[in-house]
Amino acid sequence: MKEKSNFPLVSIITPAYNAMPFLKTTIESVLNQEYPNLEHIVFDGGSTDNSIEVLKSYSHLTWVSEKDKGQSHALNKGFAIAKGEIVGWLNADDTYTPGAIRKAVSFLMDHPEFDMVGTDVNIIDENNLVIGKAIGGETNVVDLLGRNLIKQPSLFMRRSILDELKGVNEDFHYIMDQEFWVRAFMNGFTYKYLIGECFANFRLIKGTKTYESGLAFDEEWHNYIRKIINESYFDFLSLSQKNKILSNSFMKLNFSKMQLAIRKNEKWKSIKYFFITIRYQPSIIFNLSLTKLLVFGLISKKHNRLKKFKKNVSN
Repeated sequence: MKEKSNFPLVSIITPAYNAMPFLKTTIESVLNQEYPNLEHIVFDGGSTDNSIEVLKSYSHLTWVSEKDKGQSHALNKGFAIAKGEIVGWLNADDTYTPGAIRKAVSFLMDHPEFDMVGTDVNIIDENNLVIGKAIGGETNVVDLLGRNLIKQPSLFMRRSILDELKGVNEDFHYIMDQEFWVRAFMNGFTYKYLIGECFANFRLIKGTKTYESGLAFDEEWHNYIRKIINESYFDFLSLSQKNKILSNSFMKLNFSKMQLAIRKNEKWKSIKYFFITIRYQPSIIFNLSLTKLLVFGLISKKHNRLKKFKKNVSN
């Protein structure tokens, strides 16, 4: 085996709060990478479950458990003490696939023209079974305003990005990753999507932020879009292009409102937000899944929200 010094130091940052029962699985997925020059930093927000006992059982970890201001704050505390030349961000219920770190490091070392690298991610359930895949893709700053093709658990970046951008924006509780990618592009950093690779597993189950807080994500993103689109950086966009980006964001917001109304059995609100959604994107009326979702809501039939992950998706 090559000497440790031949491998650049990689820092993995994990924000956590009451992360049982998945914290151990997350830590093991990093430990089992068999990468020889690695530090794993966990910032726990003062968990009241057995998370601290799990953290104490791993001597290789750097960890702190204390009250914080949320996930973004915990991330930035981890970024601030990370010493790695390359940094990854893995939430406390997600996992890496075997060999992910070596592949990411190898790519970044061989391609100095890129600052970030990412892949698709598997969608997994509470039993670590793969139920689908979220597909990433090549992207740019304008595309990111409408669609996030950078899958956060799979991303590895050079330390220079964090030094320049000073971490994620702590004003955001849901969209801190996508907003960070936008700022990275605005500051000239570059991203490469590796087609056919899958560096990480993203856990989507009841109780997780992504599963439970879709509307909150879309509200925070829409408010952000309304502000960022008017910054001088985007003066190269025409008024028509800006309006299209805003309309797309508003459509997604109302689609989330429709989904919430369906779950709460608020039928008239479901219909209201359905028509607002198709008003801003008429072609979506041909989306069979959308129509089925509304019909299920109107007849009070439960809809399996995870079923769509049985196939490849690119949300």
